[in-house]
Amino acid sequence: MLKVEQLVVDVMNLNLKKMNKELLKILETLREDFEMLQDGSWDLNYSDGSEIEASLENVDKAIEIVNKDLYGK
Repeated sequence: MLKVEQLVVDVMNLNLKKMNKELLKILETLREDFEMLQDGSWDLNYSDGSEIEASLENVDKAIEIVNKDLYGK
């Protein structure tokens, strides 16, 4: 029975690592977005809004990952 419990723990740890990698990727992308806004290389005057929509989708993905982990939603 101990092997089954260890297997469950191993699977949970793998899922946590996957979730952390996904969140890290999203956060790195959002950081790039904010850095471009800060340095002026992302000029919202010439944006069609798709970049902002993509950033908001990344935020939604991050929230979904955390909600799924915390609340099973």
